[in-house]
Amino acid sequence: MEESSLLPTLLWLLVPLLFGAALYIYFGATLMIIARKTDTSGAGLAWIPIANLYLMCKIGRRPGWWFLLLLIPLVGLIALPILWMSIAEMRGKPAWTGALLIVPVIGLVIPAYLALGPNTSPALAAGGFQPRKCLACGNEIVADETFCRMCGEAALTMVASKPVEEKPRTSTGQMVAIGGGVGVAVLLIFGIIGWLALTSIFAYAAPERQPPEIPERTQGTLEEFPVDTDKEDPLAPEVVSTEDLQDKIAENSGENEKQVNKRLPPGLTRDDLRDRDGKTITTTVYRPRRRQKDQQPTGKEDIYISVVRIPSKNGDPIAVNIAQKTGGDRTGTKVQSPRGGSYTGSKIQSDDVLIYVLEKQGSDILIIIYTPNRSMRDDATRLAQNVGNGRGLNDYPETRQTVWTLPQKPPNQLTLAGFKTTTRAELGLSQSDLDSAGKNEDERKLIEYFSQFIPERIIEARYRDSAGKEWTAGVFDYDSAGRAWRTWLFLDWTLGFSGKKISLKHGSGFYADTDDGKKNLFFQKGPYLIFIQAPSTAGTNQLVAFADGFQI
Repeated sequence: MEESSLLPTLLWLLVPLLFGAALYIYFGATLMIIARKTDTSGAGLAWIPIANLYLMCKIGRRPGWWFLLLLIPLVGLIALPILWMSIAEMRGKPAWTGALLIVPVIGLVIPAYLALGPNTSPALAAGGFQPRKCLACGNEIVADETFCRMCGEAALTMVASKPVEEKPRTSTGQMVAIGGGVGVAVLLIFGIIGWLALTSIFAYAAPERQPPEIPERTQGTLEEFPVDTDKEDPLAPEVVSTEDLQDKIAENSGENEKQVNKRLPPGLTRDDLRDRDGKTITTTVYRPRRRQKDQQPTGKEDIYISVVRIPSKNGDPIAVNIAQKTGGDRTGTKVQSPRGGSYTGSKIQSDDVLIYVLEKQGSDILIIIYTPNRSMRDDATRLAQNVGNGRGLNDYPETRQTVWTLPQKPPNQLTLAGFKTTTRAELGLSQSDLDSAGKNEDERKLIEYFSQFIPERIIEARYRDSAGKEWTAGVFDYDSAGRAWRTWLFLDWTLGFSGKKISLKHGSGFYADTDDGKKNLFFQKGPYLIFIQAPSTAGTNQLVAFADGFQI
């Protein structure tokens, strides 16, 4: 790790250690002084953890086992102010001042307040105690006690051979009332502060987003998708992928090829489109919205739609190949869009599949609608009749919630080369999958714990800078600011030591260099967790400018 990134980490660890050491010295010194000024033996115990709690009981003239009460949650919150009220009385101060010890900020000055001033120990004020007994119950009064530890009655001190009753001690009931009241007040203060802090962390309002700046040839593919007009159960695009077919880096991605080929009908592959001089392709899967998001897709309700930028007159050859591969009947079809576009092409139908291959007249747009399910044929036909009837994918909230989180105008001359959206269910990590994965109770609990770190949706985007270098970005949508924040804390705890903190428009993030020289940046806001990877040639300022552009 570079020295520049190591120094902030060391300071982050050193400052709280120094502050804790200063508090330890301060508390130990003041407690030792208070012990000596109240003629309490064992003042050196002030420097020993746990033992100093026993010393506090001795100073306040409370039974030694009281220190156990201080170790019990909630009970200790009441016992501690009572004990310090007793210590305040032994120093001749009003009892209620001791209860202020547990009040934030004010409590820091209470030990010093009780330690300063002349010795007010009742034993020294009276010139020393003689062995004596309680007048109420006969129990022996030990050392410099000012009350009977058996019955609580005030002791008598001999001054000038005349019994004089010492100042009555605040009753235990009064101390419990005061200590409990202060404890409850402190809990309320911390509760309100914690609630306000969490509210500010989890409060999130999405900004007014704009569609990201996409190259014209790709933007056109997004706008040609149909908007379903079914009133009862409309279909919606659940996952989207777009790429440049001539991009050599994308060409080497086996995962991209597998996904695109799955959404293309038999007899057509991504390589076929590239060989026909296809430029860009956008594919998506339309599914009923009623399908629960925590259920893994079965494919039985899927309709695959692809929009390709490819030279005109390719529609017929592609349709012929598909008909030969599927053995389906091929007939001509035409669609007139209400927005003015005219689409002509082929309808291919067999026992197994229904496929539409439509070319937009006067353009290089080719639309392919494909369903392998007989039950979805009517839906596929309805979508085919609706091509070009709106703004395409931009009319769907699913797109605005994912794709539109990308920067509208990326800085540094970056150009969006392609993106892919994925859902939790699409990854095979739906809730039903996770539930069935656990074979026993311990496994299920472990799976349930880690499932909170799995986002509901992901968009992976690839950019090119002016030098042709690739930038990648991932937007992880958790649907909940709380889940995203907990994931961020986990990443900060596990990966934060390998990077350094960096200030961003959206808050703070952490930055780290990889072994191969690339630059990584993580940050979180609202329900989103963002990851950016830049080439080694990118500057930190360029990385920050890109991060600040995300619409989250």
